[in-house]
Amino acid sequence: MPRARRILAITLAFFAAIPFGAAQTPWAGLKEPPTGLIPAGDVLSCGHLGRQVGNVELILHFYHDLVGLKLLGPREQPRPFGSKDTNPALLEFAQLGQGVPNPMDARNRAVLLPIPGTAAKSSNEMTVEAIEIKNIASKPYQPSMKDPGSSRLVLMVRELDKTLSDLKNELVPVITAGGNPVVLPSHPGIAGRIRAVLVRDPDAYPVELMEITPAPPSTAPAESKVLGARVVLVVENLETTCRWFQGLVGPDLQFWASPSTIDDKAYQDLTGVSGPFEMAMAVIPGAPVAIEQEQYEECWAAAFPGSGRRPLIVHGKRCRCYHAANSGSKSSDPEQD
Repeated sequence: MPRARRILAITLAFFAAIPFGAAQTPWAGLKEPPTGLIPAGDVLSCGHLGRQVGNVELILHFYHDLVGLKLLGPREQPRPFGSKDTNPALLEFAQLGQGVPNPMDARNRAVLLPIPGTAAKSSNEMTVEAIEIKNIASKPYQPSMKDPGSSRLVLMVRELDKTLSDLKNELVPVITAGGNPVVLPSHPGIAGRIRAVLVRDPDAYPVELMEITPAPPSTAPAESKVLGARVVLVVENLETTCRWFQGLVGPDLQFWASPSTIDDKAYQDLTGVSGPFEMAMAVIPGAPVAIEQEQYEECWAAAFPGSGRRPLIVHGKRCRCYHAANSGSKSSDPEQD
C-alpha cells in the first residue's frame, strides 16, 4: 500500500507507578514515554471513537450534560431514526449485512460528541460517535477490563470532585474501590499530582476521569470541563498489536514500552482489576492524544470484539478497525474498503 496522509482515530487511558526507562524491545523505539504534541506526518490527527449504543439520548446526557463533551448540532434538536431510505450509508457503515436477516430493515440514529483538548487547535477534535440501531437483534456485551479486546476512554477533567458528584447524583455506577478517586503515584508522560476514578456510562462502557494538578496545557476552551483524552486498549500481545498499527499507518506511530511488568495497588483500586501487566504507549501524530496498550499476564481471551472502533482515513477512504482477541485489532483492507 503506498504511503498516504491518514487520520487515525482512537480513545484513552491512564496509569500508576511505572518505572520509566529505555525499553529493550526493537518494535518500541522510544526510550522515554512520549509527551506533548507529535508533528503530523502521514498520520494527521485522531478521528473518532465509534460506539454502538442502546440509547442516544442517554449517551448524550451522560457525555455532554454531565461530563462536558461538546455536541455537534443544537442540544434540543429532534433526533429521529433513519432507515435504508433516509440513511443507507450509516447502515452500510455499521456492517449490518454480516449474517443478520433483513439488516436493511433496521432503524438508526447517531450523535457526535467532540472531546475538548484532543486537537492541535480547537477544532477537528477526537469525537465520540454514538450510533443507536433498532429493529435488529442485539445485546449488550461487557468484557472484563483485563480481557484482550476490551478498552476504556480516559478523560482529563478540570474539577474531578464536581464532575463525580454530578454523576453520583444521577446514580452512575462507580467501578473504583470505595466509590471515590484514588491518588496515583505516577503515570507515563504525565507530570503532576494525579487523581482518578472509573465509572460506567449508560451502556456500562468504562470511562476513566482523571484530574492532574497543576492542570496540563490544553487547547480546550477556558470554560471547558474536559481538557483532553487518552485511550486504553487491552491486547493479548503488545508486540503483535504495535507492529500491526505501525504496518497499517507507517513509521510515524512510535511506541514506548514499560521495561518491566506493572503491579500497583493504587491502579488495582482504580480499575478493580488485579494482576501484573506490561504497557506500550504512543502519542498520535497531529493530536495530543495517547494510546496506551496493556497486556496482562493472566486473562481470558475475548470471544467477541470490543465495542470501540478506531477508523482511519486513507487516501480519502475509510478503513474500519475492530478489536480482536488475538492481536488486539483487525481491519478490512484499506485499499478495498
